[in-house]
Amino acid sequence: EICTRIKEIDEIMTVDSSSFMKAVWTMLGAISYLRNKRCEISIDLEFFAKSSTVVQYMCGARVRVGYFIIQQGILLRMLWRGNLLTHDVYYNPHRHASEVFLALGRKIGADTQDMSPATIKTSESDRRNLNSLLSSLGIQQYDILVVMNINASALCLERRWPVDRFAKLAVKILSSSDVKIVLIGDAHDALYVDGFMEIVQRDPRIFNLAGRLDIGMLTVLLEKTRLFITNDSGPLHIAVSVGTSTVSLFGPEIPERYGPVEREKHSVVYADIYCSPCLNVYNQKAALCRGMNECMHKITVEEVFDAVIKRYQK
Repeated sequence: EICTRIKEIDEIMTVDSSSFMKAVWTMLGAISYLRNKRCEISIDLEFFAKSSTVVQYMCGARVRVGYFIIQQGILLRMLWRGNLLTHDVYYNPHRHASEVFLALGRKIGADTQDMSPATIKTSESDRRNLNSLLSSLGIQQYDILVVMNINASALCLERRWPVDRFAKLAVKILSSSDVKIVLIGDAHDALYVDGFMEIVQRDPRIFNLAGRLDIGMLTVLLEKTRLFITNDSGPLHIAVSVGTSTVSLFGPEIPERYGPVEREKHSVVYADIYCSPCLNVYNQKAALCRGMNECMHKITVEEVFDAVIKRYQK
């Protein structure tokens, strides 16, 4: 959904992976369509699985750019470079993700000096829908909002800071500031967020919007919020793109790779213990601790609250 909101993207094609046959059929359709388009340049952003490289080759672009990984070996790299890719780029797991992606464009001569995030389009309809929802909950236009994302995707739930600490943080914020707190999340997060609401005894100054916002409404909400507090997750990057101040919490991944590039409006809390980062492309991004995420438990309510107050007062 978010790709439809990025103004630089003109057309989107998807592959239906709900079943093997649907995946094959829609993939062949996409390949046929792109071959007929006679694309000049194809850039493969996938850095681990090589099926996308094969598809890229079959689409027939004259210039084909993609990654190679040292651990794949010299012979495999020669195969990709000599037959499937015309330009290969070393996938560097130690650089910021934005640099890693920009390296593909740089390889074929693109100007990559501008590191500003893509613009996410919103509409008047998005604003009306959000304002209507907030108004129905008793949130007024003049209210100061702090938005919290206590969730992380199923890709790695170990990125979540303990829910009881988020609850204690919310109570401290409400006791020190005249704000209203809004919680976000998708439909799959609704039960988890409701558990948070139970801990804070359904404080009337805290609002659960999990499962009630589409990307457009979420973007508008983040535009108007005073501060966004979040685990390492997708909404962090939306907040950065719209210029909202953030406090983000990192553990299994490191902020040097996935945090905000510019820190003028953004604070990061990170325990920096020995086993972090544990997620990488060589272990399928699986946390080694299997739920015992010491890297997030090491982060205290007090240090996050200090970061929130400092960022809120700027």
